[in-house]
Amino acid sequence: EDWFLPSTDASRLQATASLHVERMLPKLLAAHAGSEWTEYHTSGQLDRVDLSLASESAELRSRLQARLLNAALGELLEAAGSLEAASQAFAKAALVSEGWVEIYFRWAECWRKAGSDSKCQAVHAIAVEKGVWN
Repeated sequence: EDWFLPSTDASRLQATASLHVERMLPKLLAAHAGSEWTEYHTSGQLDRVDLSLASESAELRSRLQARLLNAALGELLEAAGSLEAASQAFAKAALVSEGWVEIYFRWAECWRKAGSDSKCQAVHAIAVEKGVWN
C-alpha cells in the first residue's frame, strides 16, 4: 500500500527521522564491517541478508537506510498518535528486515492500539512465516 506522512508536521518528522538515520547508519555499517558480534546482530538490526552483502555495497546501505528511516518515522508517528501511519511505517521497515524482532513487535502493537486485532494477528503470522519468531 502507498502511504504518505500526515500533512501536519510532516517536514519535522521527516527531518527528525533523517537525523536518526545519520546517527545510526555509521554504527550499523561499522558493526557489519567488524569481526565481532554486536548488539546490532543480536537484535536483528543486521540480518542474514545484510551479512551476505559486501560492507561497502550500495545495496547494504540502501537496505539499512530504508529500515532506519521507516523505523524512526514509525516511532515518531506512534508518539504523535497516528497509529495507522505508524503501522505502515513499521511495515516498511519490517519488510526490509529478515529478523529485527522489535520492529515486528512495534508494527503489531500499533495495530493492537488502533483496535485492529485482525491486522495485529496478520503481523504475527508474517513474523512467524519469515522466522522472526515462533
